[in-house]
Amino acid sequence: MKKRLFLFIFIILISMVLPGCQIIGDRNVGPDNTVQDSERDTATTDESESETQPEMTETQKASETVSSDAPGWYLISENPIISENDVTVHPDGGPGSSHMGDSYTDVHRGTIEKPVYEFSIERVFEQGDVAASGSVRLVWEDPPQVLFPGQKASVSADIDLISSWSVANMTVAFEEIEIMPNYSSPTVIRFTTEEGKNIPRGASFSGSVSMEREVPEGSSGDQRAILISFGNGYGYRYIYEWRE
Repeated sequence: MKKRLFLFIFIILISMVLPGCQIIGDRNVGPDNTVQDSERDTATTDESESETQPEMTETQKASETVSSDAPGWYLISENPIISENDVTVHPDGGPGSSHMGDSYTDVHRGTIEKPVYEFSIERVFEQGDVAASGSVRLVWEDPPQVLFPGQKASVSADIDLISSWSVANMTVAFEEIEIMPNYSSPTVIRFTTEEGKNIPRGASFSGSVSMEREVPEGSSGDQRAILISFGNGYGYRYIYEWRE
């Protein structure tokens, strides 16, 4: 009787212990599988994100991979340029002349509030009649803050030509710092479209222009500028300094 009771108790104990062992065994296996699954999920997520992110431009790639101590042209200042014929300089109008004995003046009005440039011009006769007018609205993007040798910097713009009369076209150049809009130096590097042409005059435009040649090297302390000439004497100048 005692033997049977002991055997019965032993069987009950074994039945209680074995499920526990199975649970412990499952737990030992489970974390390994979970880690592997997590790593696979992470890899899948990384691949998905890399597929959806837009491709970086060469300038952006260089900015992320090159140290700020790398030799190059570093942006140190920028400033708008207002035409000498603007109404803020000549409230009664810019240079004038006469036509068929009637005197007239050309009234220039330009505003530069980065990234927007707006300009209008009116030919006003002495008696107040407006003989002709033109206007444009332009939105541009800043050039890179650092220009590295061997690269070709680009500038993008959207030009809405409202009326083309006497409205000049936009140009961009890598220039000497003292050069004013509509002028150029012997060392100029012009920016052109993919077709190697200037932004057309007398038409709207949306796109970018790039340097005709690669960014040159400089010497410590040298300064150059990216000069955006909006036309009619207005512009925006970005001044860069060479750092070793």
